[in-house]
Amino acid sequence: MSGKKRKITDFFNGPCKEETGESLKCPKKSIFPTEPKKIAKKPEKREKLDLSQRILDVGQENIGNLHCEACNMIYSVDSPKEAERHRIFHNRFETTVNFNIEQNLIEILKTLPNQKIGQHRIVFICAKMAGKIVKTSVEYWMKFVNESVGYVSESTGLWDENRRVYLSMGLSAESEIFLAGILVAEKLEEAINEESGETTKKCKNDDWIVGIDRIWTHKIKRKLGIGSALLDAVTTRDTKFEHRKRRLRVAFSELSDEGRVFAQKYVGKHYENEPFLIY
Repeated sequence: MSGKKRKITDFFNGPCKEETGESLKCPKKSIFPTEPKKIAKKPEKREKLDLSQRILDVGQENIGNLHCEACNMIYSVDSPKEAERHRIFHNRFETTVNFNIEQNLIEILKTLPNQKIGQHRIVFICAKMAGKIVKTSVEYWMKFVNESVGYVSESTGLWDENRRVYLSMGLSAESEIFLAGILVAEKLEEAINEESGETTKKCKNDDWIVGIDRIWTHKIKRKLGIGSALLDAVTTRDTKFEHRKRRLRVAFSELSDEGRVFAQKYVGKHYENEPFLIY
């Protein structure tokens, strides 16, 4: 035998191919990215915003919180809701909303002693006559009346047996019946002469002195004679609105400047040569 000696495994293997440099070349497209990896930059620290100022000042006349000296309310002029809330609160004594008298209450008031004095319908209310609906309504109105006249607190109950309540009804621009005026009176044994300081006692004929604890007229119904009609009712009529033989003397308590002018004018007209009484 001649030629190159071969192994037995050579019979099972295919013909050998010589490896060339072509097979060792790298593929044209790289398997892994060759561009350098971009590193994400950390976000720059921003200065914290000052949240204390949330309103943009563009030269408006009023900005931020305001204090209304008339109603003592503090509100934000930049908030429509607060501005509306202030409007309602500020005008609570000028509108009739808080003093409206519902139809069911009107029917009840008709059953109580009442009389037209001058141009005004006056109703007399006392604890024995007033039911729960009437008392609740009067107490609700008195919250606004007390605030309006600067009345601090009820030292004596509104429905004390020596107290009487008179009210006047009016008609609003919307044709709704509302409380136009109210008077709270109490029986007095004595009062003080404001000028001399001397004590004036009730008459020997047992005529008591009418103490005007509070008298109030709605702002849109003032200077129409309602206050005078209320005073006439308590000083010249009895509980059944029958005329008294004599006008009872009257004394006033804790008058405002406006109330004092009204009271002095009333006393000067109906109590000639008699002192101005207070208690």
